[in-house]
Parts: sequence; C-alpha cells; structure tokens
Amino acid sequence: MKKNKSRTCSDCGGKVGWYFAVRCRPCRFKYIGTPTDRFKKNILKTSTCWLYTGYIDKAGYGIVWDGKKLQYAHRFSWELENGPIPNGMKILHRCDVRKCVFNEHLFIGTQLENIADCVSKGRNTMGEKHPKAILTEEDVKQLRSLHIPWNRKASIPVLSKRFGISPNTAYQIIYRKIWKHI
Repeated sequence: MKKNKSRTCSDCGGKVGWYFAVRCRPCRFKYIGTPTDRFKKNILKTSTCWLYTGYIDKAGYGIVWDGKKLQYAHRFSWELENGPIPNGMKILHRCDVRKCVFNEHLFIGTQLENIADCVSKGRNTMGEKHPKAILTEEDVKQLRSLHIPWNRKASIPVLSKRFGISPNTAYQIIYRKIWKHI
C-alpha cells in the first residue's frame, strides 16, 4: 500500500502541489524568478532584433512558460507591453524573424492578415517549392492537357494513377482548385 503523505515546503512549511516538488509555488519563484524575469534573461539584443534565446520550437518560435501555460515568446512580449491579446487575434512580425520579441517589430492582426502578409513577402510555399510536392509545373500542365471529360482513357482515375497522385488531387488540379498559379 502507498502511504498518503502530504508534502510541505522546505522553506515556509506551506503545502506543496506536486509530489516531486520541494518548495511551494511562491517559494519556487524566489529561486527561479517570475516568468517575466526569466523571459527578460533570455533576450539577446542585436542591432536589428531582440532575439529570444530560451526554448525554440521546431518551427523556430520561442516558447515561454508564463506561470500558467506555455506560450509563444512574441505573444508573451506583446502582452507585457500592451496588455491582453483579444480573442482570435494574432501577433505578426514586421521583420519576419520568428525569434524576435522586439515590440516595435510586432503588430496585431487577424489570421487572414497574417496569411496576406506572408504571401505579399513571398514566404508562402506553393507548387514545386512546397516540400511535399509530388508534381512539377510541367506535370500539372501535362495533366490538364491530357484530361478529356467522359473519355475512359483520359479520365481522372486513369490520369491520377499515371502521375502517382490521388483521384481527388487530380480533380483539384484539373479544375484549378489547387495549382491555381499555373
């Protein structure tokens, strides 16, 4: 049988929330600092950007523990200076540096504005440039030219097998739902 021991803080004697913790939350912050203190210690100020040097995720964005949850570093920085971010809004980078937390380089916008900003700066990947692209632009042109509606030899299922893609993808290419730029 397990013993049901309640743990107490080694500093103040208060209740410890986690079974593996030695100190309560207020006493832990005395040693590790507040989330804001830890965040500010992880900023490298360069001539152009302020780069977050703490944990960086696979996409290249800084991640911060704000005392309650994990949060993107640029969002945390924005909230420190400007207050809470309204629901549904994003924090966008003017400088396009994902690690940047300099508030003069950040602005608030919707997801639609974020996508439009990405496209206007040429950072979106489409067509052959996309890392998961199977077809080339020449293949797309050929697929469209070979398709003859209601012809079994040039139908979408036949062409999709020939090009190694799904019939749904072939349909979307032929009817310009995807690969619209060609």
